[in-house]
Amino acid sequence: MPLHTTIRRIWTAFGLQPHRSQTFKLSSDPLFVDKVRDIVGLYLSPPNRALVLSVDEKSQIQALDREQPVLPMMPGIPKRRTHRHIRHGTTCLFAASMSPRAS
Repeated sequence: MPLHTTIRRIWTAFGLQPHRSQTFKLSSDPLFVDKVRDIVGLYLSPPNRALVLSVDEKSQIQALDREQPVLPMMPGIPKRRTHRHIRHGTTCLFAASMSPRAS
């Protein structure tokens, strides 16, 4: 049995997806736990007739354009893109959500 078949079988058996990655960063703020409790408390038990909004900012998103178009995936061939890009500075992303109990 070829090695790549054996590896694929092991990955599948254990639900491994080594091509995927995820990161997580926890705040070092000493008041972090208290702040989380305050925010979660608003969502779980909002004041009467209150509208609870949450706003978050993700700054320093790189605004890039590739020098050439990204080539789409095809069977057996991964998506391909050039490593060369043109920088257009950075941008910020703002997101907001509303408590489902607010009306």
